[in-house]
Amino acid sequence: MKLLQAAFWWATLIITLVIIDDILFGPVFWSLTLVSQSIATLAAFVVSLALQLWLISQAVRQSPHPFARWFLSRLMIERSNKELKRRENSIKKSVTSIGAAFFATLLVGGVIASLQLNKYLQVSVRAKWAVFAMLSAAYSVEFALIHGGWGIGKVLKAVVDTMLP
Repeated sequence: MKLLQAAFWWATLIITLVIIDDILFGPVFWSLTLVSQSIATLAAFVVSLALQLWLISQAVRQSPHPFARWFLSRLMIERSNKELKRRENSIKKSVTSIGAAFFATLLVGGVIASLQLNKYLQVSVRAKWAVFAMLSAAYSVEFALIHGGWGIGKVLKAVVDTMLP
């Protein structure tokens, strides 16, 4: 029973994280998919990568831009449900190496994984930014495939195509 309970809460956390992405950005790229799957995928990748790198650069500053603070507060949201909070914190705490950060990126995105990893990386600023760019790019690929023309967007396009004469 404990295994089923744990599986339920992990699935709920992952669904919650995907829904947060969907609410913020999904509709823009889904709509673009109706015009072109390739353009939607490319736009989702470019926008995701640029936004992540900008947010990371803002988060490591003493005084981030107010718009960046707003986005970061949405990403670093404290879950009110103790089970979700515990699991999300366990993912964050596991980010102590580049390898762990890569896998965490696929669940929580490049910004959160990069900021967690920033606490542990004892390398030059240039090397840190290379890692942050790699993590952001990895998540951008995932984001583009899911929200661009090959995941939810592709399903939406198929639905709309069947509705049109």
